[in-house]
Amino acid sequence: MSENSMDLSPEALDLVRRRSAGAHIASDEPGASELARLGLAVSDGYTGGYALADLSHARRRLVADQLDQIGHHQAQIADIESLFVRLEASARQEGGGVHFFEKSAGANATIASRVDGAQSEILTAHPDARSRPAISSSLSREISALHRGVKWRTIYPDSSRAREAERDWVGEISKNGGQVATMAPRFFRMIIVDEDFAVVPDLRPGDKSLSAGCIVTHPGVVAILKRVFDDYWERAEPWSGERTRPESGAVTNQRSRQILRSLERGHTVARIANDLRLSRQTIQKEISALYEATGTDNQFSLGGWWACSEERRLP
Repeated sequence: MSENSMDLSPEALDLVRRRSAGAHIASDEPGASELARLGLAVSDGYTGGYALADLSHARRRLVADQLDQIGHHQAQIADIESLFVRLEASARQEGGGVHFFEKSAGANATIASRVDGAQSEILTAHPDARSRPAISSSLSREISALHRGVKWRTIYPDSSRAREAERDWVGEISKNGGQVATMAPRFFRMIIVDEDFAVVPDLRPGDKSLSAGCIVTHPGVVAILKRVFDDYWERAEPWSGERTRPESGAVTNQRSRQILRSLERGHTVARIANDLRLSRQTIQKEISALYEATGTDNQFSLGGWWACSEERRLP
């Protein structure tokens, strides 16, 4: 039997039976050392052999020994976790949580890995046109993230509405639960994953050939970048893949129609804000603007206007 085994050999079990019947157990008999190791037999000072220990006492002692070992291992596990927390913090401090990279290829591999492992939310902003090959190469990965329950928001410039490749991408992303919006191209490219990882261009003055961009893992900096993205998002107009914006003569836009449809379903302002990833203040401002534009002053009369409006047919 191994040194740490809690089992007994047939010889040791036979010794217990024999000793219980009154037989003498010599110290060199097969199985005697097993009983002694587990505290089931103690040295008999008179005969030089072994006597059986009290079994209840032996059981309590063995269980107590194992509990002590469990406590020791739990303490070691806690020490390991603490060690790696310190190591990760040290690694972040080494570069201040900002790592500049020279070639986009390496960063793209890192981004792909983080998207594959995303758990809660992915935010992207693309101020420049994207080629169809670039869009197609990442679409399956992005849809896979949506199917895992990851929330997705992307901002494009208004000019994207005229580009077929981006319209097709938006249609697929929207169909699978993602959200896309467009705005005037006065924003910078960014990718944020799970609020603890971001990629942005190198905005430092000087020679841009030295760095293609930077990966940010500092939680405070990532939080600031997310706040910037949310500010962009509140100013952008939702897009589900249509070629142009709604007619300029329409009272509503796509976002306000989303709000009206949610109100029609009985959703609260808080619920609508959460669904559209906007602040309650923004939703309330949109509703107030609808009151003014439609000549109404409460949600009941606004609902009546919406029920009869031709704009219900717009996306």
